[in-house]
Amino acid sequence: MKSTLPMAGLLLLLALFAFVQQVQPLSIDPVASTELEEYIKDDFLISLRHIRPRRKFRITIEALFMIDFPESKNKFSFYLDRKNKRVTIDITTHSKVYSKNLILSELNESTTIKSLAFAFHQSAITVYMNCKQSSTEELDVNLSKLFAGSDEPTVKLFRERKYPLFLDSDLDKALSRASCQKILRRNGNHIPSRQKQTVEKMLKNKVQGELIPERNKKRDIRNWHHTAEKYKEAFHTDFSANRGDIPIIHGDCDENILKLLGELMKLVKELKEEVKGQRHEINYLRGLIENCAGCQQAQPLRENCQYSNPCFPGVQCYDTSTGMRCGHCPRGYVGDGRNCRPGQTCADQPCFNGVQCYDTVEGAQCGPCPAGYEGDGKHCRFRDACEDKPCAPGRK
Repeated sequence: MKSTLPMAGLLLLLALFAFVQQVQPLSIDPVASTELEEYIKDDFLISLRHIRPRRKFRITIEALFMIDFPESKNKFSFYLDRKNKRVTIDITTHSKVYSKNLILSELNESTTIKSLAFAFHQSAITVYMNCKQSSTEELDVNLSKLFAGSDEPTVKLFRERKYPLFLDSDLDKALSRASCQKILRRNGNHIPSRQKQTVEKMLKNKVQGELIPERNKKRDIRNWHHTAEKYKEAFHTDFSANRGDIPIIHGDCDENILKLLGELMKLVKELKEEVKGQRHEINYLRGLIENCAGCQQAQPLRENCQYSNPCFPGVQCYDTSTGMRCGHCPRGYVGDGRNCRPGQTCADQPCFNGVQCYDTVEGAQCGPCPAGYEGDGKHCRFRDACEDKPCAPGRK
C-alpha cells in the first residue's frame, strides 16, 4: 500500500505537468491587435504558417491564438487538437463556456502544417489547411457585429509567438502566401464574388505600378518576391538571371528571429554608447594622471634663509640665485658670516694713525706704515736714517 501511494502521486504530477504543457500561455500582440480592429469591421482571415508538432511529452493539444473583446467579456480561443484531427474553439460569453469544432480530416500528430487559414464571414468560420478547404462551422455570434456594437470598440489578439500570423481581408491573398492559388482554383473552392472583385482590383493596381499594402510587409518579407513574380507575368520581363550574390528567400521569416535581430541591434547600439562614454572617462583619467603633481618626479627642495638660515646669529642672510649669502659678523667678531668668533675689527681702530685698515675673515688687517715709519701697521715707529750707518767711516 505504501509503495502504490508514491507511484500514484508521481503519475498525478506527470499528468498535471503534461496538462500545463498542453495549454501554452499566449502573449498579446499589440501590432496585430491594432490591425485586427480594422479588419474585423468586415469579412477577414487569420492565417498561420509552419505549425510543427510538439515533441515534448507527445503534446497533442496546442493553443494557437485568442480573440478577446474586453468590454463585452467575450473570448474566442483556438486550439489545435492533432489527436482528434480538429481545431477546437472555446467560446466564452456571459460567463458561459462552450466549444465548437472544425474538423481537419488530413491532420495527424507528426506532420508540419504548411498553412492554416481561418476565414470569418458573418457568423461562419471556414478553415483551410494546406491550401484545401477542410470544414465550416456556424457560431452563435457575429464577430464584426460584436465589435461594432460596443460603446468603445476594442479587440485584443493573443497568439503563439512561434508561428507567423497574418491578417487579410480576402481569401485569395491569404492563400497566395502558401502558393495556394493554382491548387485552390483546381479544386474548385468557392471564393465570394466580392472577394474576387477585390483580388482583381488589387492585381490590376499592381500592374499599374501601385505599391502593395503595407500592413503585412513587416510580417512577410516574401511580399517583394511575389510582387516581382506578378510584374514578371504582366510585362514578360526576364528576372531569371543567375545572381549568386543575392540569395533567394524561401518561406517566411520567423518573427522570433526578427525580434532577436532587433534586440541584438539595440544591444549593439547600447554597447556602442557605453564604449563611447568609457572612452571619454578614460581620456579624462589620463588627463588627471598626466597633470597630477603627486604622480610626477618631486623637484629637489631649495634651501632658503627663512627655513634653513646658515648664518651666525645676528648676521643678515640673503637669498640669491646661487644660494644663501651671509653678511658681516657682528662687531667684536670675525669670520665669514656663517662662522664668527671673537676678534678685532677695523671698528676697534687697531691700526697706527694714518694706516689703512681691512676687515678679513681672520680679523682686522692693517696696511703698511707711513713713509719714514716702520712696523706691522698696528705699531709704527719713526725710523732713524743714521741707524744703518750710511756715512763713510769717520763721517757723521
